[in-house]
Amino acid sequence: MWSLNKIKSKLVMALAVCGIAISSTAYADMNMSSNQMTISQIVQNTPSMSTLASALDAANLTDTLNGNGPFTLFAPSNDAFSALPNGTLQNLMKPNNKQQLASLLAYHVVKGNFPAARLKSGSMTTMNGQTVQISVTPSGVMVNNSMVTQADIMASNGVIHVLNAVLMPPMARPATN
Repeated sequence: MWSLNKIKSKLVMALAVCGIAISSTAYADMNMSSNQMTISQIVQNTPSMSTLASALDAANLTDTLNGNGPFTLFAPSNDAFSALPNGTLQNLMKPNNKQQLASLLAYHVVKGNFPAARLKSGSMTTMNGQTVQISVTPSGVMVNNSMVTQADIMASNGVIHVLNAVLMPPMARPATN
């Protein structure tokens, strides 16, 4: 028998996921429906992801996210990039920092198609080989310390979840003897 608190908790979670999924309809005003476009095409055609689009181009990752996939992209919004410390993005976009930028962006991509309903609390391995921590709560989905603000933007090769912060991979630890 379920307790009243457990039922309330499940209901709040269901409403949170539905609210996030319904808000993804904001992307339906593109020329073709988003599920006919690749992840890269959606990013390229979404004004609130223009910084991400430029970064993907600079890192030569646009073609990767045009590939067959499936991929799950945890996409930082323009506001998320703007919140980085001054000069961080400009420094990463320099040609001599292309590898570092590519690694940072690969930290936002997981192989596989994981819409919000399939996300579970725990770790997921990203395309740069490091893991992100997923936390699914009644108030929403967190990836590390970033909140999913827009979930389930479906693409032909996966899904996009928009984040309110750029995910920063853990610092490489110095070798020990």
